[in-house]
Amino acid sequence: MTFAVALDFSTKQERPVALDDVNDARAQGSFCWIDLHAPSEEELRKFLDTLKISHEPIDEVAEFGHRPAFNVYSECLHFTLAEPRMIDGDFQNAALHVLVGDGFLATIHQQELEMIHRTKKTYSEGFQTAALSPGFLLFELADHLAHVCSHTLTMFEDQVEEIEAELFGNTDDDIFLPVSELIRSLLQFRKAVVASREVIHELATRRSQFVPETTQPYLEKKAVLLERLSADATTEREVLSEFLNLYMGIISHRTNRVVTQLTIVSSIFLPLAFITGLYGMNFDTKWPWNMPELRHEFGYLGFWIFSGVLVVGMVLWMRLRRFF
Repeated sequence: MTFAVALDFSTKQERPVALDDVNDARAQGSFCWIDLHAPSEEELRKFLDTLKISHEPIDEVAEFGHRPAFNVYSECLHFTLAEPRMIDGDFQNAALHVLVGDGFLATIHQQELEMIHRTKKTYSEGFQTAALSPGFLLFELADHLAHVCSHTLTMFEDQVEEIEAELFGNTDDDIFLPVSELIRSLLQFRKAVVASREVIHELATRRSQFVPETTQPYLEKKAVLLERLSADATTEREVLSEFLNLYMGIISHRTNRVVTQLTIVSSIFLPLAFITGLYGMNFDTKWPWNMPELRHEFGYLGFWIFSGVLVVGMVLWMRLRRFF
């Protein structure tokens, strides 16, 4: 899918153009924005050849890689932005390749991008009311990228709150899998935001004929915003890790309580087990010193009284020592 528009800053006129007419529009003094969605490598190379771009940046774009890039060539700038987004609860990174040259800006992507969709909706108003140079399109891209990153971070924050509620509610060990996935996604989100921030900061500080100086301060503001979002993502990741550590502490405390209760029960029944084991032995009753209490009238009752006093005494002693 192709989108192309020619912008005339002197007359504030805009008009759609075909790809074959881009060079003619540039020759007439217009600035062209071309957006290519999911082009084949053959189509991409053919179009970029018409812009008279050398094969080195063409090869970079044709790879459709997700790694951060900022390359300076004599005829254009080539850089890559990463759009982190949540789709059906799954985190994804999508790459946007941007070529900025004399009289054109080309955006190339394989997936639908929210920042491109938003830019197409807002660029016309910005062009008519405030744009003084082609750099306003770079600002539009940076602005909508920051908005998408902020929205994605908000979705991460909601997930962290949901997991917090689960951790301190009725849950089991199955919670570890979504927690680990969320921590990994937050790390990937931060890496994507930092990479895009570096690119926008480079655009804001590098002196180039393709980036107007009047646009650079506004780009730097968006770079600062992305820096803050990356810091917020780090904070969310640390908060989630703390929640997990606190949950492990709660589980450990519950386990210790159970072990303590079992130890108390074992301590109470240990002397009783000794007594019952002792009286469970077989003795010859003909000898007077072989447990004479066995022939005593109240021997059996005395055994139970002694056992009861022993249990009560141990329980009271453990209560005084605050064992439970």
